[in-house]
Amino acid sequence: MARTIVVLSVLTLLFVGGPHSAGNGVSPDGTPDISGIWVGKLKYANHDQTGTHTKPDKGRQPIELDIGQEGPNILVGVTVTTGDGPISFDLEGLIGNGHFWVKSTEVGLEMFVVGHVSKNGKKIKATVLGSFLADAYVSEVKFTVKRPKIRD
Repeated sequence: MARTIVVLSVLTLLFVGGPHSAGNGVSPDGTPDISGIWVGKLKYANHDQTGTHTKPDKGRQPIELDIGQEGPNILVGVTVTTGDGPISFDLEGLIGNGHFWVKSTEVGLEMFVVGHVSKNGKKIKATVLGSFLADAYVSEVKFTVKRPKIRD
């Protein structure tokens, strides 16, 4: 139950948006354009600060990003698949020199993501910053995504 609440809290930020994948080539600093669909795993650990639980609630969930990039500006549609169904939201921000930050586009949602793209443009690693549960918990959320392989 706690796992679902955490994932739902994190994913409430998601908005299933329209196509974000309209890119325009290379970023201003020469790194590859990251527009398109990316898939991977989101990992989380929720630490109870009240002392009730000594071990954190940990888990993994499938995550999909639909990224649109125009120059340094990026719009990210996020979908996380939970046991209760998908949760979606949008993030927006900037990318440069292979590093990026994005924040929630929803009013009242405190979410900030920082990460980097591999030099070859095939992998993204990121850390989610923000408060997702009540003050009694500290959540660690990270994800790694890759471009899906296209099969003929």
